[in-house]
Amino acid sequence: MKPALELSREKDNQDVSASSSASVLVISLDADGCIYHLKILKLLHDLTPDQKLDVYIRENNVLLDFLVEQAQSKSYKKIILMAGSLRQSKKLDDVNGKLRFGGIGLGLISTGSFFPTLIAIAEALKSRLSDIEVCVDRFLMSDVYGEKTSGENFNAVLNSSQDYAFSDSTLDMSSSSRHRIDSTAAVHSNYSIS
Repeated sequence: MKPALELSREKDNQDVSASSSASVLVISLDADGCIYHLKILKLLHDLTPDQKLDVYIRENNVLLDFLVEQAQSKSYKKIILMAGSLRQSKKLDDVNGKLRFGGIGLGLISTGSFFPTLIAIAEALKSRLSDIEVCVDRFLMSDVYGEKTSGENFNAVLNSSQDYAFSDSTLDMSSSSRHRIDSTAAVHSNYSIS
C-alpha cells in the first residue's frame, strides 16, 4: 500500500513528471458557496445530474475565464485541480450534496457529488487550453485516515462505494493539501508550483 501523501503515478491521478522545466498551477476548489454559489442553487430544481453539470460550467464561466487567463499569461504548462472542499469523504459529499435552503425560499436543493463537477471543470479547462495539460488530483483526506492509496476514495465516491473515516478539520485538510503540493515540487524539482 502506498501512503496517500506520496505522489501517485497511477494513470487516474495523472503523473506530474516532465522532461523539462515547467510551471504548474495548483488550484484547490471549494464546493458549497463557491462552485455551488447562490445563483446556481436557484437553477437546480428538477434537473438531471448531466444538466446540473452543464449549469455548473456555464455559471462559473467567470472563474474559468480567469483561470484560463492566469494559465496563459503566466505560461503554465500544467494545471492540477484539487478538492479544497470539506467534502473529503462519501458521507460528507452525500450530506452536503442535499442542502436545505428554506430560509431563503429555495427548500431542499441537491447539488449532487462534487467530484464529477471537479472532473467537468477540468474538462472545460482542457477544452479552452489545448496547449496546457489539465488534470484532477484525486487525493482526499479520507485516503490518509483510511490508509488508502491516493485517489482511492475519490474513485469510490464516483462509484458510490463505501466510505472511510477522516478528520473534518479544515486545518488538517489545509496542511495535508499543502504537504501534497510541496511533495509534488520536491519529487519533481523541474517543476515550479504556484
